[in-house]
Amino acid sequence: MGIARREFIGLTAAAVAHTIAARVSSAKATQSIIDPHFHIWDLERFRLPWLDGAGPVLNRTFSLDDYRAAIAGLGVSKSVYVEVSVKPEQRQAEAEYAIGLCGGNPTSAVVVGGAPGADAFAPYIRKLAENKPVHGVRASVAKGRSSDAKLIDDVRLLGKLGLSFDLLWDGQNLAEAAELAGAAPDTRFILDHCGNASTHWFSPGADGKAAERWRRGIELVSKHPNVACKISGVAESGPPEGATSERVAPVVNHCLDSFGHDCVMFASNWPVCLKSIIIAKWVETLRGITARRGETYNQALFSDNAAKWYRLT
Repeated sequence: MGIARREFIGLTAAAVAHTIAARVSSAKATQSIIDPHFHIWDLERFRLPWLDGAGPVLNRTFSLDDYRAAIAGLGVSKSVYVEVSVKPEQRQAEAEYAIGLCGGNPTSAVVVGGAPGADAFAPYIRKLAENKPVHGVRASVAKGRSSDAKLIDDVRLLGKLGLSFDLLWDGQNLAEAAELAGAAPDTRFILDHCGNASTHWFSPGADGKAAERWRRGIELVSKHPNVACKISGVAESGPPEGATSERVAPVVNHCLDSFGHDCVMFASNWPVCLKSIIIAKWVETLRGITARRGETYNQALFSDNAAKWYRLT
């Protein structure tokens, strides 16, 4: 189902994307997709400090129409907007902006930004939880803070409010993510981007220590039944030439095997994925890796599990 090299000659990026999308769609016409992790950002409205060093591919405005164009032909029925790490003082405004995106195709829910453990977090998230589209919170947690009592209380509060907690975690420190998940067993955790694995760790010449530390961390996190894993972020974790099935398969398969069939979900990470891969190619790559696991498995991976873990109706 891959595109031959000669087919790329003379094609625009949009044409390539359309060609791949058409092939993916025709191959799996009956299988819908839920994308539980996409971003958009308006740089005239919000300040995203991390974009300063992100390069020209990402350092521009991305609209909902841009995202709709990127998923055209893929059968994406629902999507979840995930916060974009705006300046802390803009989190409330970003949440309100994202809530306004919901109710139409394809945005179905929002994962807002926040700072569990901070004094203002509890009233902030209690108020936002009154909005039906808000289904979760995402935050990064500094090393050494996973046992902080205030942080744990706030993460437990998410469970009481029916919200999930997306973990944006250091792939070399996943043992602390497992510790936090164990401290809040009634909260649903979703580990983003395969625990931030890097294809560099699996490249020829790598010493293997970072890869092994990540593997052990994934195994620790996956032991907790309240944690699911997004199969995303792998292709763009290294240079475009590393966005191959051979390079990403060790990461993908270790997560799939560790977490089990009902705790894994496809996600696009658009537009960050554009550093190395388009959505259609990521879908094609992932379907190729998981083809031997069967249609029932892929239905769960590409749709059912996201609906379950994010409580999409």
